[in-house]
Amino acid sequence: MILTDAIDGSLTDYAVVYRVHASRRMFQRDIFEADVELILAKGNIIERYEEDYPLPSVLLNGRTSSEGACMWLRR
Repeated sequence: MILTDAIDGSLTDYAVVYRVHASRRMFQRDIFEADVELILAKGNIIERYEEDYPLPSVLLNGRTSSEGACMWLRR
């Protein structure tokens, strides 16, 4: 299942907010915002964490060009 099947509306209805830790890791690993947006739009949900506190989250898996990536997303 892809993320857009699991959320209400489309991705353009949501704002992507990066925590400081996530921004630092993205910089260290040469991950760009466009890569994150691509995985959000096209990546597969490989695990759901409905009981996560304070909000449910999902683990996504996807590809950006030749690179593979996993991403954890909290609503």
